[in-house]
Amino acid sequence: GWSKKYNDAVAYYGNERDPDADDFDYDAWAADIHFPGFSAEVARSFLADYNIAGVGTDCASIDVGSNDLFPAHFILQGAGNKYALENLCCLDKVPESGATMMAIPPKMTGGSGFTLRVLVDTDSTFAYRQSGK
Repeated sequence: GWSKKYNDAVAYYGNERDPDADDFDYDAWAADIHFPGFSAEVARSFLADYNIAGVGTDCASIDVGSNDLFPAHFILQGAGNKYALENLCCLDKVPESGATMMAIPPKMTGGSGFTLRVLVDTDSTFAYRQSGK
């Protein structure tokens, strides 16, 4: 997964400009980042075809890195405030089905984003136990 590039900013953001350089120009860097993400069409499909609470990715954004209009953000969050989890790691260890994800946010006031603890339980009996059955 993409998260394997996380410790290499140049590879993770798909941009040759080093954000740690002394002469770093943020605007030039932001105009030329490249990483995978969800298109507007895919975001609309998530809403129309699936009963999602939100989406997650191991990339820096749910939107394609080169798109500064953030269509996936606007579409998903405009549809009942669906959540978006970004910069996730170890997704290759999560099965396609049968897992329970828990996203545990800290108390926060103001702002639009923060560090989040995301846990995944692959024990198929976990959800059953939590339901009290």
